[in-house]
Amino acid sequence: MEHLKSFVPTEDKLNDLIQKLQDNRLYLSDENRDKETAAAVVMSHFYFGRESEFYEIGDWQGLIGVVDIVPGWRGELFFKLWDKSAWGPSLRRELSEAMDTICDKYKLERVSLSTPDGHTAKIAESHGFVIEGVLKNSFKWDGVSYDTICLGLDRRN
Repeated sequence: MEHLKSFVPTEDKLNDLIQKLQDNRLYLSDENRDKETAAAVVMSHFYFGRESEFYEIGDWQGLIGVVDIVPGWRGELFFKLWDKSAWGPSLRRELSEAMDTICDKYKLERVSLSTPDGHTAKIAESHGFVIEGVLKNSFKWDGVSYDTICLGLDRRN
């Protein structure tokens, strides 16, 4: 894959990821944006016995992966693109390939995604995810409330 490479969670990359999650709009809700809580969120995806797999987008322009994997059943999509210039048709295709690779490797039947970002939800829908519900007023960014869109991809079909 031209735009994606396997993510190696070095200390520098993890610290940078924590900062990006704190700074980028709609990545972490207000109550999770202090450094300690943001670090706990990131570390939970890499070090606490949970299965996960990530790909780095471009030259550290974003990160895609599946977290909280239960092999043979489910996982949750993690998708953050902090450099929007990386977006394009070839990246879209590669993201689908990466998802398929991860899902096939772990034999996932279901992948879920929860996001307050309508644009992210639209991208997920273009990859076969369907909206399964909306959690009203469940996410805050700089004191402004957003709804969280819950999407799912049933791979059994």
